[in-house]
Amino acid sequence: MIRIIVYTLLWGVWSSVATATPFQVTPMRLELESGSNIGNVTVFNSGDKPLDVQVKARAWHQDESTGADLLEATKELVFFPKIFKVPAHGEKEIRVGYQGEVTDHERSYRLFIRELPVKKPNLSGAQFVVQISMPVFIYPTASSKPRQPDMRGIRVHDGKLMLEAVNDSARYYSLNRIEITGKHDDQEVMHDERGGWYVLSKSRRLFPLGIDRQQCLKMNKLELTGHVLLAQSEEGDTSHAVFPLTAELCQQIPPNKADKAE
Repeated sequence: MIRIIVYTLLWGVWSSVATATPFQVTPMRLELESGSNIGNVTVFNSGDKPLDVQVKARAWHQDESTGADLLEATKELVFFPKIFKVPAHGEKEIRVGYQGEVTDHERSYRLFIRELPVKKPNLSGAQFVVQISMPVFIYPTASSKPRQPDMRGIRVHDGKLMLEAVNDSARYYSLNRIEITGKHDDQEVMHDERGGWYVLSKSRRLFPLGIDRQQCLKMNKLELTGHVLLAQSEEGDTSHAVFPLTAELCQQIPPNKADKAE
């Protein structure tokens, strides 16, 4: 008898738990000022059966060149309990804190709150359980988040045209939406919109713009508008940037299969 466990990982900026599962967590992001009291995370179980839950923490960094997310084991984040049961139609609190002082820039972590699979006799096929990846930020006293993104430039990386966003501040910002307008002189050639992601403190991140080689060669400039999300229903200030597009840059994007066929 083969039993396959499939984990559903919820890792978005403002992700919400699928309605099919009774397992929910609030808040979806925890921010604690250095030296402040311990924060609380509440796990809800709207189902008819108890849930066994396990909690783990990882330090969260971003790669220096691309901004790709990097996770590593950590003992800096303190939380309790680590394994517990949530009764049917009940809730359980997790207390989260940080042992230390943050003075220069915030520390970022991911708290993984995972539903443990239930062993059932004669079970075959896939068993779906939920794992929520919740951001946790410990920030310097009296520091504030940037209200707008720093869109520093564009370049081709890994065959894709990318926006490079930089964060030199003491706290993260969430570049949740990027408006893209491509022009040839003053004539609009394309307009699109892309979702974004966190740019952690003292980090940079590359965001794919979804522009292929043919599109790129039809344009000579790119106008970008970046939107920052400060809270779930509060946007920050927009940032506008215009970047030139050259044939040399566009030709760094590999042609797609349709282009090669032609």
